[in-house]
Amino acid sequence: AELLHQLMERHFHEARSISDCIVRLCTMNAKRVGELDYDSSIGTLQLLAKEEDVMSWKSLSSVSTEWLFPAIQVCFHHLHDEDGVLARTSLKALRALVHVAAWESRASTSSGIENQCVWTKLMESKVLPLLRAGIHLKDSGVRRFYIQLLITVVKECTGLGSEHLHGD
Repeated sequence: AELLHQLMERHFHEARSISDCIVRLCTMNAKRVGELDYDSSIGTLQLLAKEEDVMSWKSLSSVSTEWLFPAIQVCFHHLHDEDGVLARTSLKALRALVHVAAWESRASTSSGIENQCVWTKLMESKVLPLLRAGIHLKDSGVRRFYIQLLITVVKECTGLGSEHLHGD
């Protein structure tokens, strides 16, 4: 994460905020070897879930929604953590992402934009494949988080033009 942060900072100044987010999500504890800094990770996940914050999904996507993918992957990874607080906070952040994506997709559709919304593409190409993989997990506790997130996707995305984002 630190190498990614340095590369993005040097070559893509606009990506500084997303690289800061990724570094904060992956920060290791300074006192315990091999353990996450839960305060940093949970704090960052809580900021992602807020609607109006510098570290929110909407703010981080100001340049491109494609840059959100590494942070999305880290959030999905945290769903597998043994610490229940981290996993639940990660689920809350991912639910906030789904909410923002659905709202932005509706906004672009109602404004008459002909091309498919970048948020819809993000959901279809990045989030749904990760969800599909998680639903097939053997660990029922982790699989429950994936199912809850899928329920959120179906509820939030009902009425959007994409046949991939709502239930039958």
